[in-house]
Amino acid sequence: MAEKKGDTSAFMTRAAWLLGILWVAPALAGASSGRTADGAGRGSSVEGPPGGPFACTELVGLFSTGEWWDAGFQEGLGDRKATWQGRFSHYGYTYEYARPDSYAWSLTSVGGVNNVRLSAPCARSSDAPDRIVYQAWSWELTSERAWVDSLESALTTIMIKRPSAKRIDLMTIIRCPANGWCHADQPALGPGADHDATRQDCHVPDYVDSALAKVAANHPSLVSIAPKFETPKCPASVDGVHLHEQNGPAAATIARYFHGRP
Repeated sequence: MAEKKGDTSAFMTRAAWLLGILWVAPALAGASSGRTADGAGRGSSVEGPPGGPFACTELVGLFSTGEWWDAGFQEGLGDRKATWQGRFSHYGYTYEYARPDSYAWSLTSVGGVNNVRLSAPCARSSDAPDRIVYQAWSWELTSERAWVDSLESALTTIMIKRPSAKRIDLMTIIRCPANGWCHADQPALGPGADHDATRQDCHVPDYVDSALAKVAANHPSLVSIAPKFETPKCPASVDGVHLHEQNGPAAATIARYFHGRP
């Protein structure tokens, strides 16, 4: 009897060990199943923003954002074209989109210097877009701290204006080739640069990218960072951030990216 009792004890010990393995393994798998913005594992229990498909994506940005929208981005979306709409504001910098009462949030297109152009609306859910792609910019913000503060303010207003948004992709301006400079003299940024095209360029300073990363980390289930899109060449005539003939190639690249992420 003693021998049989020992065998039973050993069996129960092995059974408890196996049950422990079966319990711990799913827990470990769950802990590493966090998603990046594109749905890939990233070793975190915090999930990234939802990956779609989205009924309506609103592209929010500058006058120059509307230039690459027109230069092939919208058409490049192909069968997804009806699920996108655009809002393009002249001088629509981060501090303008941060203000709920700014002209940048006009319900209709408006003319004049501070103009706003609204594209054709999404085929459905145009009044409640579930994804925002926000091309945020200012040449007057010259530190990571200033960028973080301005972006957080803009995000607060975007979430007020678009409470339906399940995902917000932050995007900078389209960069110069290899993120260099198209202005040979590399103009000084800072106060006054947002309204002086001679001081504007498509170079994106490192502190901008680090600020975007910090803001995304502050909102891991909502905010993602879009790729660092570049123009293949500087425009023949350097004119601030306006890419002219280079808008087309850049727009095609951006359209391919988002077409694959509906």
